[in-house]
Amino acid sequence: MKRKKLANYSNLLDDFNFLNSSYYELKSSLDGLNSTYYDLLDMHSQLQSDYDDLESKHDTLTGDLSTTRNLSYALIITTIVFIATTVYLAARKPKRKPELKST
Repeated sequence: MKRKKLANYSNLLDDFNFLNSSYYELKSSLDGLNSTYYDLLDMHSQLQSDYDDLESKHDTLTGDLSTTRNLSYALIITTIVFIATTVYLAARKPKRKPELKST
């Protein structure tokens, strides 16, 4: 009976040691994974911040480009109007030579 209890105890102790060893290996893996997770979370936060900054700059530059494009269109239209006015006035100009007054 004592041998059976001793063998039972020995089996339980082996199982305990195996489970305890497995527990600490898994805990070590978990700690490593947690460390990696928090490193990645920090990197994600930094990347998100950089992305938000770039998006803000992009929106600003897009607005500036739109303003520049509109001003270019206004300049082109103004130039066309001035050219048309010049051509019209040049065509309307009288074609006779001025007379010289002699004194």
